[in-house]
Amino acid sequence: SEAAMEAAGSLAPIYPKVFSEHMVPRLEEELQSEREEESSNKHCFLQQRCLQTLAAVSTHTSIVRKTVPVLLQHLQKVQKGSKAGSTQDMISVCQSLHHVALQCQQDAEGCWYFHQTVVPCLLAMAVQAAMQESTHLLLGKALLEEEVLAAMVPVISAATTHLSPELATQSVSHVVSLFLDGEVSFLPQNSFPCSFQPFGDGECLESQRRLVALLMAFVCSLPRSVAVPQQEWLLRELLALSCSCNCPFTATTAAKCFAGLVNKHPAGKRAGVVVVGPCPLLVGEMAQSVPFVFPGQQLDEILQLAVNRMEPGLAEGPHRTQALTLLLWVTKALVLRYHPLSSCLTDKLLGLLSDTELGPAVADGFSLLMAESPDVLHRGCHADVRIMFRQRFFTDNVPKLVQGFHGAGPDVKANYLKGLSHVLNHLPKPVLVTELPMLLSLLLEALSCSDRVVQLSTLGCLQPLLLEAPQIMSLHVDTLVTKFLNLTSSPTMVRAPPPSSLPCPLSLPLVLPSLHLFQAVRIAALRCAHALTCLPTPVLLPYKARVIRALAKPLDDKKRLVRKEAVAARGEW
Repeated sequence: SEAAMEAAGSLAPIYPKVFSEHMVPRLEEELQSEREEESSNKHCFLQQRCLQTLAAVSTHTSIVRKTVPVLLQHLQKVQKGSKAGSTQDMISVCQSLHHVALQCQQDAEGCWYFHQTVVPCLLAMAVQAAMQESTHLLLGKALLEEEVLAAMVPVISAATTHLSPELATQSVSHVVSLFLDGEVSFLPQNSFPCSFQPFGDGECLESQRRLVALLMAFVCSLPRSVAVPQQEWLLRELLALSCSCNCPFTATTAAKCFAGLVNKHPAGKRAGVVVVGPCPLLVGEMAQSVPFVFPGQQLDEILQLAVNRMEPGLAEGPHRTQALTLLLWVTKALVLRYHPLSSCLTDKLLGLLSDTELGPAVADGFSLLMAESPDVLHRGCHADVRIMFRQRFFTDNVPKLVQGFHGAGPDVKANYLKGLSHVLNHLPKPVLVTELPMLLSLLLEALSCSDRVVQLSTLGCLQPLLLEAPQIMSLHVDTLVTKFLNLTSSPTMVRAPPPSSLPCPLSLPLVLPSLHLFQAVRIAALRCAHALTCLPTPVLLPYKARVIRALAKPLDDKKRLVRKEAVAARGEW
């Protein structure tokens, strides 16, 4: 049970020898057992519990030295197997390794042991699988699945963030040489069937290119004081891969890795030198010159290269989406560190909102700019994140969003509303309350937009405002009541198809299958209707009977969560 694992985790640092000599071998034995007489589901459940328990008791360095080899051995066993569920098994092992890595971070000895044991082993397994794929062998193919590589990323990141600068410098030279030079001598079991060339040309190397996700996890988690060897060469290779690769997973991870390195790139000797010139991305779109404060010649050159690659890619061709992904991540990297070029790149994004093909993706990209990324560009991985960057982004760009909305055609207005709602959703509420009078009319208009993502994002923005700014919101109570009730009684309240026919939700909270999104909109609207009861009672009384009648319909919704919110809201009214 969960209680037993929690108790074991508490006792392990007090009695490390007992756990190392008795409990860990017993768990290892259970992992290695093959029980044919038991159902596969029960056996998988027992193995899951063993993996979780091994991670829970890894609270002392002496125990970590016992549990980590067991976990790695089980991962290698799963990789060599051919079970249908091997992908989920690998993800479970990686989750346990991540748990162990987090517990090792406060102990220098345990952190270094985990890093030098786990990171080379994971890289070796991934390289082996990629080379087998390149030579058309099928063993270990599950290790190259996006879900498995994504599960390995936080393991490598957590194993790297707390290294001392000296040890990190020692390790980074090996990893960068692996990806740039194909140097595999530091990896265990390094007899591979072919050379490792993740930045090489050719379709047969596609599986090797996917491992850039592991490079991203490592180099983007290094302390800023650690110099990345051959960094300029590495940045050029990442830039080329992010703009030309046809695999969305590889192109995105290359763009994120490029952005993570750019964010930490040292300012250089020319910091503070002002150079005036037209922004390359906006030539032909702005008549005036744009002032730049370039922080260092090397960074200037890299950013100029990036701009030169993005500009033609965004204009036309088969790689517009890749160019946009790179533009979004580079913009985020520069916004976080207050680099002057960030305003130029943001203006380019604002201009792309009117693009009928890329506009919706650009609008969603404003959420990426404002939200905290889980794997790169956050303070936990030593990124250069300035305080109040969201407030500064709001001040600089929301007036442009509003202006663009009023001047846009009817077919792209929703893009501006979506971008605005994403920015406002990530803004600290005290700041948002002060700007509410200027923006409320646009937020109310966004509720009438047919885009469900815009509706959901806007509802999420309005709900806390009803609690924190009731006097301002009271002035628009008639409009609020009408729009909230329209969304709670949405025509989407029909019987859903069986769960097996529904597509699985993606990792991003706002990127949901349509049926899930409709349900989320109804729930958010009911919560807003509930929050309306915080307004002054005299304001609400004229609407009481109408709201109670309208909220009777979602009480009969097919979804339990919708009915639950309807009961709470109707009860308050």
